[in-house]
Amino acid sequence: MSDDERALHWTLDRRIPVALIVVMAAQIFTGGWFLAEQASRTATLERDAEISASRLQAIELRQGAVEAFGERIDERTSTLIEAMRRVEAAVSRIAPHYDAGGGK
Repeated sequence: MSDDERALHWTLDRRIPVALIVVMAAQIFTGGWFLAEQASRTATLERDAEISASRLQAIELRQGAVEAFGERIDERTSTLIEAMRRVEAAVSRIAPHYDAGGGK
């Protein structure tokens, strides 16, 4: 092999410091640990998002129930107002001097 061909190949010999090997191993370990932490954090965030979505759905269901209840109250109020008007009209026919405001 010529010198040019030897320069193109990687070789491992005793001239590489042990400290460099230790540092590279520590970086690989730290990178793996970081990735594991990120995976754990991502899983936690996904779980929290699912919980939030289910809570939001429950809130929307309650909001729909409250709106329906409000509509029923509006209908009942309208019915009561109409009944009150009929009663006032009947009382006015029976007692023409009756004042709906409470006086005679």
